[in-house]
Amino acid sequence: MQRPGVLFGVCVLFVCIVVVVAWPRHHRIADTANLNSVSNDNTTTLTNAVSAASSIDDEVPNASLPDLTGNAVSIAAESDHALTVVALWNTRCTSCIAEVVAMNPLVKKYANRITFIALDRGDAPSVAQTAATDKAFASQVLIDETGGQAVITGDAGTPTFYLVRNHTIDGVGIGPLTTDQIETKITQVLAVE
Repeated sequence: MQRPGVLFGVCVLFVCIVVVVAWPRHHRIADTANLNSVSNDNTTTLTNAVSAASSIDDEVPNASLPDLTGNAVSIAAESDHALTVVALWNTRCTSCIAEVVAMNPLVKKYANRITFIALDRGDAPSVAQTAATDKAFASQVLIDETGGQAVITGDAGTPTFYLVRNHTIDGVGIGPLTTDQIETKITQVLAVE
């Protein structure tokens, strides 16, 4: 006898795949491959993944968030200058931290072409700074203390990263992803330039 949670998880996964496959804008990049590794009991993660994939063409508002030094940074403004990779994380999510660390080699490799931002959701600045320092994040760290994430989109789960260009989300990666997987998503978006 199947448990209701497993059936729900399979249904949500199917909807997510349909959303991505039937996507009307061929140049948008979404990642649902990693959903197969998610436990069928974790329906919240699957639901959030669907939310992230379905919000892929959202425009990023021109709001600002503080960095670790207190300076206000606008993700939308950053995306006007270069492709911007925004990874959602918090200190309670070890796989999120691993994904941000996996971006470190790419921060150096694409230094003049891509802006990398690690967007902490829900931690106090001092807590986020301690974690970012301990893990040697190469990405710029922004803080969303309330976890509201209005500066990106919806209620996507972590780890999720967004590829933003000209105020528009051009791609979503649902993680945790490795350095190679992140670079593949980046090169897919760059190929559409």
